[in-house]
Amino acid sequence: DDEEMIGVDAPAFREEYLARLAKHMLALRSLCSAVRADFLQLRTDRPFAPVLADYLRERSARLKTYS
Repeated sequence: DDEEMIGVDAPAFREEYLARLAKHMLALRSLCSAVRADFLQLRTDRPFAPVLADYLRERSARLKTYS
């Protein structure tokens, strides 16, 4: 087998990934804020329907206060 093994510094890779993710999330939050959109962060390992339903109820109540 001619496969070549490539060494990876897992802790450094994780640190870089988390730093880039934080920067990306900040950019998304800033963009949402600039266009007056809500930013809702969800986990992909959990059902989204209950979280989304809670968010929509909260948003509906919030919008009623502006009317």
